[in-house]
Parts: sequence; C-alpha cells; structure tokens
Amino acid sequence: MRYFTIGMVLLLSLLSACTQDKASIESESDATIKEADLTAFEKHMMEIAGTYSFSYDIEIKSDKVKELHTTIDYYENGDFKRKIVDSYTTLTEEDLKEKIRTVFVRQQPTNDQEQWISSVMTKDGYSTAESKFDITNRKKIESTTWGGISDKTPLKIGEKRIVASLINSDKNAVSIRTNIETKEEIKEATNYEQVYLISVELQ
Repeated sequence: MRYFTIGMVLLLSLLSACTQDKASIESESDATIKEADLTAFEKHMMEIAGTYSFSYDIEIKSDKVKELHTTIDYYENGDFKRKIVDSYTTLTEEDLKEKIRTVFVRQQPTNDQEQWISSVMTKDGYSTAESKFDITNRKKIESTTWGGISDKTPLKIGEKRIVASLINSDKNAVSIRTNIETKEEIKEATNYEQVYLISVELQ
C-alpha cells in the first residue's frame, strides 16, 4: 500500500509539472494556434472547396504582432523544390482582438494541374493567395496521408511554425509528424516522394 501511495504521488507530481510547463510556454507566447472547431456547415463547405483542406484558429496575445505570414513548401524525396504559397496579411489592432482563421485548401481540377489556396480571415475581411501548377510530368502516386496540430500550440513573433503536412507516397509505412522544428525533423518529415509542409509565422 505504501509503494502504491508513493507511486501515485510521483505520477501526480509529473502530471502537474507537465501541465505547469505547458501553461508556462503558452503564457510566454505571442499567440496560440489550434485546429479550427468547424460547424457541420463549415466542414461541408471545406469538403466542397477542395480535395484536402486544413483550417486553424489563431488567438493573438501580443499587440506587437503586425503581420501573419503563411507558406506552403513542396519537397520531393527530401529535397526542397519550391515555395507554393508565400503570403503576407497585415493585421490591424482590431484584428488582434478577435480570433484569426487561416485556411489552406488543395484542389486538383484535372490530372495535369493542381491549385493551392491560402486564406486568412479576420474581423475586417479576408485575404487570399492562389497558386496553380502544371503537374503533367510529376510521378503519379495513388496514396495520400495528411495531418497536423490539433491542440493549442504556442506561436512567437519571428518563429516559423509548421502546422500541417500532406504526403503523397507509395511506401508501405508513412508517418505524419505533428511537431516539426529542427532541420533533422524536417528531413525526416519530407523523406517521401512528394511532401507539402504548411507553415505560419507572426511578424
């Protein structure tokens, strides 16, 4: 009984420390980002909009934030090929008082073309960036895996945060990373035939 009690105390201490660490990190951040809590109607609209889509809500905590930078980087077999989306949205003081939603949508109107749309929605309106690419000579891959962050994740001004990835691969085992920060982690996350990394950055 004594050992059980000691074990429970240690477990509760560890859980408490983890909770405090998470709370401390969030309190020191300039904003937090998490997967958007969409209504059934919004989910349906996202499904209509594109084959694959990602949506996130950003809560700004610092009045020093001036812009939101959104990017989509494309890799093949671990090598960076091009920046598909590279968009800047200016944020007003009024924008900072409300949640900001950012949406990324991939469309493929034909087998030879793809289009990515990045949109930032604020209280004052929205900004949208679109990029179309010819994929005629790209290797055809049947399997696609995608995913990203879901829980609240801290953001700091000047730090690029990868929030989602989409992988086209014929490999038997594909692993989606939800926390990608270092060069080694990026290399591991992009070690597939075709990979898109979706990022946000406060400026």
